[in-house]
Amino acid sequence: MAKIKAFVPARKGSQRIPNKNVHLFKGKPLLNWTLELACKLESIDEVFLCTDIDNLSYFHRKLNVLERPTDFSDSTATIIDLINYIVKREKWKMDEIVILLLPTAPLRVSSDVIEGLKLFNYFCGKHTIISLSKVAQPPELLWKFHKGTLNSNFDLNNRVASRKSNYNDY
Repeated sequence: MAKIKAFVPARKGSQRIPNKNVHLFKGKPLLNWTLELACKLESIDEVFLCTDIDNLSYFHRKLNVLERPTDFSDSTATIIDLINYIVKREKWKMDEIVILLLPTAPLRVSSDVIEGLKLFNYFCGKHTIISLSKVAQPPELLWKFHKGTLNSNFDLNNRVASRKSNYNDY
C-alpha cells in the first residue's frame, strides 16, 4: 500500500494577519489544530510541517519539520510551487499519497480526511480530491465551481494585487 504523507504549509508572513498560524483559536495555536489531527490519524504515516515559523509549540513522533525557504515564504508564493519544490528536494516517490492540510481550516475533523482518502482510493488515485463547502458571504479569495470546472477568482500569479470584490457572480 502507498505511503500516506500529510503536508502542512505554514508561513509566518501573512500580510492581513501577521503570525496568524500561531494566534490562539479556542485556546491553542491555529496551526496546532491541524498538526494534532494529522498526527492522530492512523491512516497517515508521516506528517510534514513546512514552515518559517520559529518557536513551534507542538511536537509528535510522526511530525517532521521542514525549513520553508524564503523564496516560498512571501505573499507571491503559491502552494503548488512549494509542494513541487519539497517533493523534489525530499525525493518523495510518485506512488506516495500527499494530503495537503492547511492550518487555516481548524474545524476540519478526522472523518473529513478519511472520507477524502476513501474517494481518492475509489478513483484509484487518478484524481485530486478537494473539499469544498458553500458559504453565505464569500471571502475575497475564493474558488468558483462552474460547469464542472474549478476556477480561481483571482490571478494565480499575483494573488494579493488581483482580488475581486464583486460577489454578484455567486
